[in-house]
This record gives sequence, structure tokens and C-alpha cells, in this order.
Amino acid sequence: MKLLKYFSSIENAFASEHFMALYELLSGISKNVINLEMLEKATRSRSISDPTTIQMLFEISKGLHDSIDILNEDYQQKSLLICYFVRMVSFGDDRERHLTFLATCRAAFSYFDMVMDTVVLLSNNLASGAIKGTSKFSNFVKACVAFSEATIPSIPSQIRCMKLFIATAEVALFAGLFSHTKGLLNSAIDCLLCLDLPGSYKSIIEDEILPLTCKMCSILAFIPGINGGIAQIQMRLMLVFGHNEMFIFGDESYEQEISLVTKDALQCLFKAIEQDPASASKGKLALEACNCLIINFKANHELHLQCSKLIEIATSCLHSKDNYLKTSVNFFEKHFQNL
Repeated sequence: MKLLKYFSSIENAFASEHFMALYELLSGISKNVINLEMLEKATRSRSISDPTTIQMLFEISKGLHDSIDILNEDYQQKSLLICYFVRMVSFGDDRERHLTFLATCRAAFSYFDMVMDTVVLLSNNLASGAIKGTSKFSNFVKACVAFSEATIPSIPSQIRCMKLFIATAEVALFAGLFSHTKGLLNSAIDCLLCLDLPGSYKSIIEDEILPLTCKMCSILAFIPGINGGIAQIQMRLMLVFGHNEMFIFGDESYEQEISLVTKDALQCLFKAIEQDPASASKGKLALEACNCLIINFKANHELHLQCSKLIEIATSCLHSKDNYLKTSVNFFEKHFQNL
């Protein structure tokens, strides 16, 4: 529609009764074409804050999203323009309204992974801005972190999910949301475990995965105190690298280094268990650690010694008829029966 070119801004186009009357007559492919042009014109602005314009562009974007043929269409241009639109929307200091808008976009543009990525980053930005404000925004920051945490799994790329989980964990850490931080780091490790790297994966590991893992360790270093959750994350990281040959690269010092990491992780684990003030939770944590070691390591005398200590701790803390204790003891005995 050549008429669109004569308007200096998309707001002026929406304000024109003649233009909107012609627009309402369009349908199908013709309407999709003009919708793309309108969205492209709108994204040339620095920001979009007018409520009417935001609503109109949202409806245009939703129409483009709903009209795609997910199997047969190259929808990168549509996805990119919608991302630009979402990024440019501004609600000023009304952070709650902005988060609501992001939630609406998450529901409306579910086909576009790029949009899901964008709303997570914007949610983290909102949380970061709120952290710098007053304490009254603490609940809002929690809402942003929870929003990001719930959105990230919808993105199919495990490496991208890992990056976003770690980025959100940083936000949670700076906000003092340590339980959220631990959960997000565990989710990042889950992504690491689910990676299916094709062909020559060494460059991917060196360029992306290892730096991300270092970043996770840096976040762990800033979490105050040592407790069960942190020790378990350290143990999980150690297990990932200790049992995956793709991280070795033929380095002869690998076995020595992983041995040191294992010892450090075990020390942190035992320290965390001993510091737990609640007897029952201490016993459960000891059993979780014992079962984790048994599942991930081959039976040997050193492992038997460490697991025996954990079983002793659990036995001293839990009732002898505790089902978890009985099951874990049976698992322990079966694993080491041939030693």
C-alpha cells in the first residue's frame, strides 16, 4: 500500500481515518504484506509508548504470527520484526505493566523462539532495573525471575537455554534470591546433560560450554554460606565433567585435576551435611549424596568408605524404619557386594 509511505510515523497512519478504512478492507496475503510494512515502519522509531499504537501493533504482530505455515514458510523476517517491536515497547516506570505485556507476548508468539528469547532478556532487564530501586520492588523482582525461569524451557536450543538460565541466575543472585539462583543453576546443568552435540563438537565446547561452566562456578563463589543446595550443584558439575569424555581433549593432566575436583566437592558436601541443624533433613541429604555417588561412580574401596560415612550419618539421624533409609541401605549393599 503506497499510501503508507506518505505518513511520517506509524502513529499518524493509525490516526488517519481514510488509511484505516482502506486497511480494514484488506485480507489474506494482501493484509499480511501491509502488516509487515506497518511493523517495519513502526520499528524505525526509537521507542513505542503510546498505548493505542502498542495495542494496534500487537494485533498486527499476532495476525502475522497466526498466519504462518510453521512447516513450509521461512518466517525469520516476521519473527525478527516482532522481536524489534517487543524490544521497543516502553511503559516508562510502570514495570508491572511491562511484565504483563511480556507475559502476553509469550502467550501470543509461541511459535517464535527468538521472541521467547527476547522476552526473557527483557524480563531480566526489568528485574535488574528494579533491584537498583527501593526494597518495595522485591516481589516484582521475584515475579520477573519466575517469569524467565518458566519461559526458558520453551526454547529448543539447549545451549541458548543454558545461557539464559545462567543470566537469570545472575539477576537472582544480585537480588538476594539464593534459592532461585540454585534452581536456575541446576536447570543450566540439566541443559548441559541434555546436549546432543553433532559431528565435530570440540569448538562448541571450548567456545561456549566451558566459558558458561566457568560463569556458573563464579556465581557459586558469590553465594554466601555453604549449604546442601550449593554442594549438590558442585557435585553435579563435577559429575558432568568427570564422566563425559568430550571435555577431556586428550589432556594428560585430566585425571589428576578431576581427582582434586572430586575431593573438593566431597569436602564441601560433608561440610554442608554437618552444618544442617535439622536432624531429619541432614539424614535425607546424606542419603541423597550417597545415592548420587553410587549412581555415578564405579564401586571401589574409596567410594565405599565415603558412602559408608554418609550411611552412618543418615542412620544416626533417621528412624530405623524410615523407608528412604532402608531403600538406600539396600542400594548401598548391592552396589558394593562384590568388593
